[in-house]
Amino acid sequence: MSLEYRIKLLVFAFFIDALLGDPHYRLHPVRLIGDSVELGERLFYGFKHKKLAGFVCYALLALMWLLLGFALEGCWFLHLFFLYSFLATGQLWKEVREIGKLVKKGRLNRARSKLSLLVTRDTSAFGKGDIVRTALETLSENTSDGFFGPAFFYLLGGIPFLFLYKFTETADSMVGYKNDRYLHFGWAFAKADDILNFVPSRLCALFIVFSSFVLGFDYKNATRCLKYASLHESLNAGYPEAAFAGALGIRFGGFYRYFGKQVFKFPLGEDNIVPNVNSLEKGLFLSVTSVVLFMLFACAVFLA
Repeated sequence: MSLEYRIKLLVFAFFIDALLGDPHYRLHPVRLIGDSVELGERLFYGFKHKKLAGFVCYALLALMWLLLGFALEGCWFLHLFFLYSFLATGQLWKEVREIGKLVKKGRLNRARSKLSLLVTRDTSAFGKGDIVRTALETLSENTSDGFFGPAFFYLLGGIPFLFLYKFTETADSMVGYKNDRYLHFGWAFAKADDILNFVPSRLCALFIVFSSFVLGFDYKNATRCLKYASLHESLNAGYPEAAFAGALGIRFGGFYRYFGKQVFKFPLGEDNIVPNVNSLEKGLFLSVTSVVLFMLFACAVFLA
């Protein structure tokens, strides 16, 4: 299938995702990917050399999903279906918007509960500013993971590359943790995720800066704050997060609790104002605009 045709399908899938969000059903492709990761873990985790076992597990599962992608490549409807299933920004925007409404109404317990479904950090003691800051942080990171990653690899290599990316990202979110269980077994999954997200995360940051210029936000600060991205514990997440923080004039990072342990995340951003619901609304505009501008750019370059 030609690149021009894939761009058209991407635009169509984006609008479906933005309108409908992500439906929950047992045979959702992401859940099937998760099932395959759980099966792989059961089969390989018992081996003594955990890093080697994890590497073999990742390689075999990645090959399986890649080959399945090649088998399904010929049908345009399947392209549209899997794109819609793997793009995650529509549901992300809906969830973040609802968190903003709950904070505005003062329903902080409900906002904390809803936020906890989006992040792994402990949200139980969060005040308004912490809720909004964390929602914006996950919004920035998942603008990259939820759209730029799958869109980039789909345009690059169709369904096979889309499957490879989404499998890797999903698997990393399941076993890519640096805890006692997964430090060695999940190493290959985490490294593969780093490699695959290297370009999309930086592409996302570029369009966030461009969007901040279009929207009249502080694009100079967004550009300046990119110098902090390499200080993030993640090879890639720091780029969209730093651009977001700079554009909105806030700062991400600080001390948070993960799985009962306090963790320090290096600050991203140069302004330390407490973000509010208005900051969250601006962040949603920034995320949506960066995605739309990317699609307009792709259309202008490859469909003109």
